[in-house]
Amino acid sequence: MTTRSLRDRPEISLRERDHCVIARDFAHAKSPGANSRGRQVITALVTMLVLCASPALGAWGIEPNYAKVDLERWQCSLCPFETASYREGEWLVGAVHVAEAEPRFGRDSGLDKAGSRAKLGIGYRSMADDGMAVGLDGTDLGLHSRAVRLHIRDPQRFEFRLAHRGLPRRVSNDGRVPYGGRTSLALPMDWIRAFDSRDLTALRTSGSSVNHATQRDRTSATVRYLGGRRWWAEAGLSRETKEGTEETFADFLYQATALPKPIEHRTEENHVSIGFDHDRLLVTATYRSARFRNRDEVLEWDNPWRGPAVPQGRKALAPDNDADTLSLVSRARIGRRTTAHATLTRSEVTQNDPFLPYTTNSAIAIAPLRADNLAGRITTFAGTFNLASQVTDRVRVSIRHQTRDRDNHTPTLTLTPVLGDAYVPATVTSRAYSFDTAKTEARVHYALTNAVKVELGADTSRIRRNATEVRGNDGRRSWATVTANSPGGLQVRIGATSARRSATDFVPVTNNNPLTRRFHQAARRQREWTAGVRYERPEMGLSLGLQANDRRARYPESTLGLGRNDDSTWSGDITYTPNPRVTAIAYFSTEESSSLTVGSPIAQPEHDARWRYTSNDTVDTTGASLVLRGFLQDRLELELDYVRSNGGAHYVTERMDEPSYFPTLVSDLESLDVRLRYRWQNRSTVVVRYRRDDYRAADWAFLGSDLDAVRNLIPFGRAAPDYVNGLFSLSLETAL
Repeated sequence: MTTRSLRDRPEISLRERDHCVIARDFAHAKSPGANSRGRQVITALVTMLVLCASPALGAWGIEPNYAKVDLERWQCSLCPFETASYREGEWLVGAVHVAEAEPRFGRDSGLDKAGSRAKLGIGYRSMADDGMAVGLDGTDLGLHSRAVRLHIRDPQRFEFRLAHRGLPRRVSNDGRVPYGGRTSLALPMDWIRAFDSRDLTALRTSGSSVNHATQRDRTSATVRYLGGRRWWAEAGLSRETKEGTEETFADFLYQATALPKPIEHRTEENHVSIGFDHDRLLVTATYRSARFRNRDEVLEWDNPWRGPAVPQGRKALAPDNDADTLSLVSRARIGRRTTAHATLTRSEVTQNDPFLPYTTNSAIAIAPLRADNLAGRITTFAGTFNLASQVTDRVRVSIRHQTRDRDNHTPTLTLTPVLGDAYVPATVTSRAYSFDTAKTEARVHYALTNAVKVELGADTSRIRRNATEVRGNDGRRSWATVTANSPGGLQVRIGATSARRSATDFVPVTNNNPLTRRFHQAARRQREWTAGVRYERPEMGLSLGLQANDRRARYPESTLGLGRNDDSTWSGDITYTPNPRVTAIAYFSTEESSSLTVGSPIAQPEHDARWRYTSNDTVDTTGASLVLRGFLQDRLELELDYVRSNGGAHYVTERMDEPSYFPTLVSDLESLDVRLRYRWQNRSTVVVRYRRDDYRAADWAFLGSDLDAVRNLIPFGRAAPDYVNGLFSLSLETAL
């Protein structure tokens, strides 16, 4: 078929003819040699037949289905609906009621107390004819987890963002200590000191409760000036406060005491940046300054024990520190198929709080500290370079190199330790910890066919440290992944990874047993495999999937310490959408983790001087979700989530082949969450939510009311959470 013969046929339109000419040119372009000429001729004939068989198909190809296009995250600055003026919004007013006071139930929402609270919200969005856009969103305004976001944007000149968010964290409220006060903790007047907690007669009758909870509030503002289409400048600031109480422990040698730690932190951060964005080059430079301040420098407490003749203990709290960072980010397009990215970051961190005295024990004669403060100063450098290239239509290659250096410029100090505020051992010299790391990674993505794709990769890593037992590690890792899709809707993915890490010789710079290797520095061999199968039938609204993962780590040079660490996970899910109004989801997962650790206090231990510590953790989770939309004349929406999770941890200690079993740790949760929206009027919607949690935990570390169970410990007396609690909220949402 030639162009001349096409012109001679009046029944073929000009557009049809152009498609056939393209097919002919394609056939000629794919004929480089005679060896494959037969296959290329067949390809050309098939292509021309497909393009020219029918007028509609030859003219337009496959008709697109716009109904399947999801535009929710598509931001188009030139579309009519993005430039047309509008004004819309809504407000929400209601109440939320919690049945019982339970910290874990309101751990991240702040709903940890029984009773009712206001539930408020607001949303507003507008755009003027000149493109000026305003957006305001406020959620949970009556709660501790409140969030407010304001966004003002002029597409030609500036952009302004203001945000505030509350971040509650509720842990427990049933703790109890025999102290009163905030930073200077005092025992009651009738307290009688003793060597054994069972002889502390006032332990059960005195003290105050401890509410382990914190509240963070973060506020930030950012303004960006647009200097034309190619460059911009930005400045911003943020402030975060954190207040509340956390738990800590302190000891005099072997006698430990639970203490409430006051929290009143403030973090302030400022940044300025400038950026240039061209078709092929993007460069951004940013300077960031952060300041952390702690209102409280020390925590002091009365000594409850009869051991060391020290009336009071003292410990330092988190010190003030400053950090300054300069970063440069760039991206460059090289040709049509290659992109290069680079990030460079330089930071300096300082910490210069005054030192506390060595001890509160006035009976110990010791020379004062030779320095007033730490004069701590650390500089870091981090660099990342990434090169990605679409070599051919089927091959994509990426190369990535990362480096990070940490230089500790803190002066070396000779210090005199005081153990338990009771006696003075030999002097020690401080060590300034520094390190440098480097990692290089290469990946190749190859599409064997349109349905089968392969990824091959490898990386090498290096770390060098000072002042540690293991000064260096070198690692190598390689992996392969195959993904295949069948025309019938079956997708299969299989992957395998092998890694090896070597370690330098052990340097005895601590009192640690020389046969013990810290797991993050020890030599390690690791293997991992993953597999996944998914079957999808879009015309039926059906999707099924199964996934599995298994990872094994061994530490061959660790005579003592962590010897093995294994993790495995397998899960499955099914989604059924018979029509756009109904979606049902069900899933399950099983996670298991086990480890083996060997220990001994003797440098050359025999078999009877070693102990073996094994752990096995499992978590089984099942859940289901149901979404109903558009019912009752498009007025009703219903969402339902159900989750059941059962977790257990088993710990066994063996010595001379005699096992000792710890009580099993338990964490079981059954949760039901129902959310309903009913459009009451054209502009008003009733929103209802009901949540019910049934949670049970068991942990041998929580002693509950048995305060003298451990003879040399004064605990918090907390009990493991065990509750059934519910939440109900009713709100009215009205469009403005």
